[in-house]
Amino acid sequence: MPEINNINNVRPEKYIINKGGYILFAEKNDRIVGTVSIIKNLGGIYEIAKMAVTKSYRGQRISKQLLTTAIERIKKEGINETFLLTNEKLKTANGGSNIDDIKSAMDELNQ
Repeated sequence: MPEINNINNVRPEKYIINKGGYILFAEKNDRIVGTVSIIKNLGGIYEIAKMAVTKSYRGQRISKQLLTTAIERIKKEGINETFLLTNEKLKTANGGSNIDDIKSAMDELNQ
């Protein structure tokens, strides 16, 4: 197993929560199986970021539930615009079964 360096330098409260963002978790069978963060950027626009679902729980529309909940949270803040960036190397996000869930949830926000 590769060695992990600087794991204690990750401080979500400093970079996300204290700046007005959120970190949401999906729980199933008393286990955290997914997460997504909502990062508040300059101008009050929120970025949906850092989304992940445990491999053994993929294909259960957890990503859509996370995105829908994130979008609802953003709308409660009075924001009608958000964005989600991805990387073509992230095959699950870009070509996996959840890409339709992502598009559907983002389309809902823009309606």
